[in-house]
Amino acid sequence: MNLRLTRNQLASFLKDPESIKQFESLFSVVDSIAPNVVETALIASATAQATANEALGAIDEIQSDLELLLAAPLPQQTPEVTASGAQFGTATIDVGATPTASATVVITDASITPSSRVQAFIIGDSTVDNDIESHLHAGASWKMVTVPAAGSFTLYIDALIDLCFGTFKVQYTY
Repeated sequence: MNLRLTRNQLASFLKDPESIKQFESLFSVVDSIAPNVVETALIASATAQATANEALGAIDEIQSDLELLLAAPLPQQTPEVTASGAQFGTATIDVGATPTASATVVITDASITPSSRVQAFIIGDSTVDNDIESHLHAGASWKMVTVPAAGSFTLYIDALIDLCFGTFKVQYTY
């Protein structure tokens, strides 16, 4: 790269000899470093291109893996069925009048045994204390754990959002 201009060309826009000398000096410096700057830029460009190509290759591999996963059949789960079939029950539980983040309630059902697999769910219903909106909120925000016993199960409730109070309708299976 050569940025040389004649003194006459420089004099056309520079009015004093000192400015002309400064520009000649500037052009000399630029001419000496320009090859290094250009070479450095070319190396950086090549490195960036190689990195981009590697990233595109990785994206292609991920896309291929995803296509294989999407094409693969889903594993089939066989539901456990007992000879007697599932039993259902409903109960109205009372977690107390004072708002609380956790409660323990015992639900009595003579058919439940210590080996029963009990699951409990909030019903989308209403009670004297809680309307359907409160039931829906509880169903979405409570963690409930059941522990079966002879003729009953204990329902441990943790309200993950807000506090709970009053009565709610629960359905359970075993």
